Amino acid sequence: MRNLFYSLCMLTSMVTYAQTEVYSNDLISVSYENILVSEGKNNTQYNCIQSVTNKTNTDLYYEHIGGVGNLVAEGFIELKILNATGWNAALSIGLPESEFTTGNGLNALRVLRAGETFTKENLFKVANGVDPQIKAYPSKQLQELSDFTVDLSPKLMDGQWTSSDGQKLLLTYSLESIQTDVNSKILNWSLSNSSDVTSTYTNTQNPNARLILNKATKTVTLESGVGLVANFKK
Repeated sequence: MRNLFYSLCMLTSMVTYAQTEVYSNDLISVSYENILVSEGKNNTQYNCIQSVTNKTNTDLYYEHIGGVGNLVAEGFIELKILNATGWNAALSIGLPESEFTTGNGLNALRVLRAGETFTKENLFKVANGVDPQIKAYPSKQLQELSDFTVDLSPKLMDGQWTSSDGQKLLLTYSLESIQTDVNSKILNWSLSNSSDVTSTYTNTQNPNARLILNKATKTVTLESGVGLVANFKK
């Protein structure tokens, strides 16, 4: 009898409900699954497994103002249990912090990788005999990286760039210096001045030449000093 009682308790704790899609657009799908945990005198406790799926082949981001290094992620959507009793009536879904920042390193860009699903779990309670009523309230839209003014970093800048006429430039970035390789000609550039929009670099091999980095458009312009100009994008 004792084993039978234990088996019935285990069966009760495993009762689940099907995945329910609560929000969807062209980019993401948000769903939840409620797992019955326990039934008390007045309330029934569930474990809500929340899932967010990136339906695209591109990483998607949102901005967490002042959130760099913050262990508590600001959410981009909230699932509200409309008939919850007690705590956790609203479940905020916050995504992991990415390697990119904005606002000179103050703001975190949180990311949902291409094709991946992010999940989290929270407990909540409703009155006995009542089915949970859950509704989604989005607060931030997920966007591609190009939609943000991202702080410059080696992760963003290093690699091959291409000009409008097909020239290739291999760039290695740091805040104070840039190294370029065009057709195996390597130049080392030092920062000479910087503004909110552009940074200008010069090199000792050709004092008249300039490398201009546009932070807003993420483009590199090489000026030879004798009238030759090439514009590169990554």
